[in-house]
Amino acid sequence: MFSFYTRTDNRISRKALWLAVVLPFTALTYGAIYAESVLLRQDTALVFAGTSYGYISLALTLILAWPWFATSVRRFHDINMSGWWNVFYLPMYLWVPDFLHLDGYPLAITAAWGISVAISFVLSLMQLFRPGTFGANRFGIDPLDID
Repeated sequence: MFSFYTRTDNRISRKALWLAVVLPFTALTYGAIYAESVLLRQDTALVFAGTSYGYISLALTLILAWPWFATSVRRFHDINMSGWWNVFYLPMYLWVPDFLHLDGYPLAITAAWGISVAISFVLSLMQLFRPGTFGANRFGIDPLDID
């Protein structure tokens, strides 16, 4: 089971992505937010890209970063796309502009960030809802093949 979250080769289906990644990671994230609010932790472990992380959220983010990336690569493989498409997700995690003071940022940087976010949104929809390639593709056999 551990290799499911660490490998970047082969493919995974939509169902596997939803059941093994999206739903559990969402539950863990909301659980961390709830735990921090119950523990009344006003301490922030890190402020990064405009987001304040408590210690629980920060630990969870660091623990889940590689499994999310690895399964995202495998899902891209299932729709016959390279895992390098994950590069478009990076700007959202590295920098979030202050939308109330956009005039303080160069237009080219803000526009590039916005384009990257738009592409990331489309890629996320593709990963979550687009059926995989039927049969084998250049990344491996169809995960739904039961032959």
